[in-house]
Amino acid sequence: MKSIYSNKSDIKKDIGVKELLDIIYKYIEARLEIKIGEEKQSYSLIGCENQEESTWCYLEGKFTSDSKTVNITNSLLFDFLEAQTNMVHVYWGEERQSTKLNNPNKTAEFVF
Repeated sequence: MKSIYSNKSDIKKDIGVKELLDIIYKYIEARLEIKIGEEKQSYSLIGCENQEESTWCYLEGKFTSDSKTVNITNSLLFDFLEAQTNMVHVYWGEERQSTKLNNPNKTAEFVF
């Protein structure tokens, strides 16, 4: 994170959970865009968990469009790992659609 942000937070040290989530959210916000129809949507980071070599981040939003087309632009960790793969799961009510985005492919469209 040091190469992206001017602060020198070391996430390996004992920093507060809120501070860590704020750093993660700023990084995500710069590399993840969600559009429904043509409208950019806002979202919140509701938590993260580590699973083996992966970190799962959970986002939630109250979306404001009548369109049922969701466009995702996701370049998370592409600036660190040439072979990065991001799993994207989109829930629309009870329906779920998923895809993998492999660097450099950073866009996906879901139609519900």
